[in-house]
Amino acid sequence: MKNISNDLIGDLALTRKIVLNREDLRDDVMALTKLQPWRSLLAVAHQWFWICLSLVCGIAFNHWAVYLLAGLVIVTRQHALGVLMHEGVHYALHRSRKWNDFISNLFCAFPVGMSTALYRDYHLKHHRHLNTEKDPQLVSNDGHKTWIWPKKKSEAAKVFLGDALGLNGLSFAPIFIPWMVVPNIFSKTKTPRKEVFGFFAFVLGVGILLSFSSNWITILLMWFIPLATVMNVIFRIRGIAEHFCIADRDELDATRTVLPTTFEKIILAPLSVNFHLEHHLFPSVPFYRLNELHHLLMTVPDFKEKAHLTNTYLHLSKGLLSEITIENQDDGDAERRAS
Repeated sequence: MKNISNDLIGDLALTRKIVLNREDLRDDVMALTKLQPWRSLLAVAHQWFWICLSLVCGIAFNHWAVYLLAGLVIVTRQHALGVLMHEGVHYALHRSRKWNDFISNLFCAFPVGMSTALYRDYHLKHHRHLNTEKDPQLVSNDGHKTWIWPKKKSEAAKVFLGDALGLNGLSFAPIFIPWMVVPNIFSKTKTPRKEVFGFFAFVLGVGILLSFSSNWITILLMWFIPLATVMNVIFRIRGIAEHFCIADRDELDATRTVLPTTFEKIILAPLSVNFHLEHHLFPSVPFYRLNELHHLLMTVPDFKEKAHLTNTYLHLSKGLLSEITIENQDDGDAERRAS
């Protein structure tokens, strides 16, 4: 059963000053929470189509430029699979929870070493305790200098360059390790047995398939190199966009929604993941209806006036980058993270 109160109230309203009148939105929001599993399955298939096409092109042309282009396509689709795993965490891929987790694990989580159940435990705590000392995402980020924002523009450029070169892996480890199958087999937060067996069955199956190809090393490199480099930049920008340098005074500025360009939608914000404020307000609305939810909320004067909406991720003077970077800051400001 879906949590109807969560559909109408949203987790932000449970811990912060309520601004939206939920009763006025009741019928419209309830309509938007109705699942259409075919749309989720189509989205999963769409990502894998581009991944497989990129792998085939890389092998067929055997040229560094094609490898580079294929890797860029693959990493953006890996990111999209992560977004779909997030949908699985909220039981939004399929009406059946069994099928929801099967789809999420087999096609989204396992290919990048993750567990839907582990991510669900982590992520739902994040929803319940957003921006507090009990928020696991805040705790995971806390203390590492690459997660202290805002920064000088030169410092920000250095962080993003380090991410792209795979030099900042340790700053992501506290975030990703709690979601991963192998590190948590014997940890306190144990991976469910069925997911452990499922994961190793998946790895075995992929290994058998690759053994029939003489290009298995190339395939693995095309999969893992983008995941260890460019993915860091994408995840950093999206993570900062969602939870850094915000006022956090009430439910409408406790996180941020970004209105991206078409290019940014492909690279940084697939599947409407940019509507993060809307997602926290009404977590049961699936990704394919977040745009409708946004337009609905924009008809509400309080939301239109007070919601933290940012135009574009990458625009230097008016986008996210302008909100998280500053030209000059004193030593005290340099060591703080606005939130």
